[in-house]
Amino acid sequence: MDMIFVRMLSYALLMHETLYLCRDGSDYVMRSFLPTLGLRLSPRVYMMLHIIFIGVCVWLLFSPQTWWLYPLLLVVLSLVIASYSLRVSNHLVLAWFMVLTLCVATVLQAPQERGIKPSVFLLLGIQGLCILTYLFSFFHKLNSDYIAVWSSCATQLADFFCWDHKIGHEGVIKGIRLFSICATLTIEGIMPILLLV
Repeated sequence: MDMIFVRMLSYALLMHETLYLCRDGSDYVMRSFLPTLGLRLSPRVYMMLHIIFIGVCVWLLFSPQTWWLYPLLLVVLSLVIASYSLRVSNHLVLAWFMVLTLCVATVLQAPQERGIKPSVFLLLGIQGLCILTYLFSFFHKLNSDYIAVWSSCATQLADFFCWDHKIGHEGVIKGIRLFSICATLTIEGIMPILLLV
């Protein structure tokens, strides 16, 4: 379990880096603009931080049992978040808590079991984080901005979907907008219950 989780987490972090590199280009790894937690780094140091981050993730992807890299990943991820430009990604914050849970679970294990044997603490910790994430996400959307069709981000996504699929009928567009709001709330409200069950 631990090795599968470490591989999946490393892969997810690498995909996050890849997506932002494709979107922002070299600015993503060289320009620390209004850092989230105020950690200002020079372009060279900022780029090296991302290279180290990617390197640790690749190493763990192929060698997830290398448990001594878990704390290093936590430190590097903390620095990436602290120096992250303008607004840190929610995915990185959740990943930080997952890596912290992984580190604590590893410390609580017997030395000969670290990175090899499944940890009950890790499993319960990750399940708890997923449940809390969906719960917070559900309650976060219970506001007039999200529920109102004219201001909801779900409406913007529905409008893009309609535009992309060349749907022009006003009644269909209105239905898709309402569906996108209600379906998102329903799924995010049900997920914590399903994960608990």
